[in-house]
Amino acid sequence: MTDTFNRTSEALQAAGYRVIVRQHEWAECLLVGDDDRWLGRGADASGALQDALRQALPSRLARQLFDRLADAPNRVAQGPAATPSVPVTAPAAPTPQPSPAPAMPAVVAPTPVAARAPLIPMDPHPAVSPAAPPPAPRTVLDEEALADVPRMPSAREVLDELRAMRKQIETDAEELALASPRRQRLVMLGWITRARAAQMPYPDDGKIDTAVANIAKALTAYCQTWWPGSVRALKVSTRPEDVVHDLTMQVARPPSSWAEACELAERNVRMVEEEDENRGRDGYGWADVTRFNPPPRDTDAMLAEIIKEVEELSGPIGVSATKTDVPPPHRFVEWCRKLRWARETTNDPMQWGALMGRFRFWIREHGQKYPDSARVLDPDWSPDKSWAATLGMDPETIQRNREIRELFNHPPKRNEDGTFDVEAVHTWLARALTYSDTHLSAIVPAVATFKEHLLGLEENALPGSDRRMRRRFSKLQKELAAPTPSMLPPPPPTEPEGPESASDPAPDPNVVPEELRGPIVKLTRGKRALFVSNRADPNLRDRLKQIFEFEELDWSSGETKRRQALTNPIQSGTYDFVLGATGFLSHSIDGQISQACRKGNVPYIRVHRGRPVACLRAMAREMGLESHSGNRANTLDD
Repeated sequence: MTDTFNRTSEALQAAGYRVIVRQHEWAECLLVGDDDRWLGRGADASGALQDALRQALPSRLARQLFDRLADAPNRVAQGPAATPSVPVTAPAAPTPQPSPAPAMPAVVAPTPVAARAPLIPMDPHPAVSPAAPPPAPRTVLDEEALADVPRMPSAREVLDELRAMRKQIETDAEELALASPRRQRLVMLGWITRARAAQMPYPDDGKIDTAVANIAKALTAYCQTWWPGSVRALKVSTRPEDVVHDLTMQVARPPSSWAEACELAERNVRMVEEEDENRGRDGYGWADVTRFNPPPRDTDAMLAEIIKEVEELSGPIGVSATKTDVPPPHRFVEWCRKLRWARETTNDPMQWGALMGRFRFWIREHGQKYPDSARVLDPDWSPDKSWAATLGMDPETIQRNREIRELFNHPPKRNEDGTFDVEAVHTWLARALTYSDTHLSAIVPAVATFKEHLLGLEENALPGSDRRMRRRFSKLQKELAAPTPSMLPPPPPTEPEGPESASDPAPDPNVVPEELRGPIVKLTRGKRALFVSNRADPNLRDRLKQIFEFEELDWSSGETKRRQALTNPIQSGTYDFVLGATGFLSHSIDGQISQACRKGNVPYIRVHRGRPVACLRAMAREMGLESHSGNRANTLDD
């Protein structure tokens, strides 16, 4: 042991802390106080102690004060020259110098062996006699002190964890593609900090380095596809303390390790989720949760039409744009509205996310040209009516346009002898006046041939006359009586009704693709299932039970205090399927559910946040009924 190690240990013992060292190819050092403890790791005991101190004393001021405290015995032992001089006004009697403090016994690390060596605690109260040499240090296995300290994982375990993480990232990315940009950035920050934290015990292991690099590469590809904004922690040169620039919350101090950075990132995600929920946002962070009904008749066909036009302008989506052409503003804002309308019912979230990425890229490059589109793509913005109505594609609007076309394509006419059907004219006019707020300029010429007749009518002579109808008819009479026509705004164009389109609203807003549901329900009909989430949602429960035709669908909150009650029924075979809303669950709960499902031989289907279509796709993937999407950012690399 070095002198620095011994001096530091003595100062810690004087402050009431125990210093426990364990060595096995590398060293671990545990500082144990009454109410706190820190575990450090390093190549040797000195490095491990310094690592623990960095956690215990994160600020530079705290370290400087501690270093002065640890070095005080040396300054005293070296005599007056080692201490600052104190000016005096009168000579003082010589003061006897204190004798050097007796040296504390050094802690000698045991020789590395194949198994873990015993722990060697520092004795805070060594019995030292002036007449006798210091006693040899005690060697005691202090299992109580390290009872709740996690075991150092092997390199194989770290590699397995990173590969499992990579697979989970690929699975969760299918739903993360639908999230708001802020959610995407924070979740990816949590993933990369978790990977770097797992890497820390083995900084020079080539396979582990490659696994972490592959995770960073995959996350970078997602960033380049979705364009949510930068995640600085993906750069290889990033340090743990730099993570504060990616967080959206205030922190008391920058993290000093990747484990702390990961904890902060995951805490930030939870804080944003709670904030979004309090603001009425949905589980993906968007404000339009009540604007999806009615959905498009064929969501993916509608998106395919948009993608075709977009790729003709700028090249394939999902990669950097290869052309510089951009759409006109009115066309672009229509695409943006349709894209947001499709979010709830798309069967291909990765395609949706790639298209959204291209739109965000255009707005970043040409923001001044597309202010309306930028507003539509803002997660905090929501229309004041349904997306279908905003696009003029809701059933009411479609029926209104159909009637307008029929009215003005077939106005009333006089007979060949100059006569006309009075009742037919009155009926037509009563229907037309319903749209006079926007189509008065089309009504006036349509009834001009009946001017004399209409000017002589009473206001209540038309069928269904009420106060609003009388007011509109009075306005029409004034236009007919005017010597010169007023400058009325032209009516909106009435395009001919086209064939049935994928953008038309679906007749049943709750319908799900039968080609996706059909093969799955054969396996789930009459089965028992468990859905695990951290929040109750009776409507979603009823919806999923109906879609999968489960005999029973139990709902569990997955709370920590009930974890044993959650895992025991799974292991005992109570359920045929377990669905986990991993978008709402912590990694630890997800891991315990997964382990319980393996023990009980029960399929575990991770469904992110439980969107019905996402549950169907996840079930199809788990049961081998669906091939993996070709829109992944990367394939799994070892």
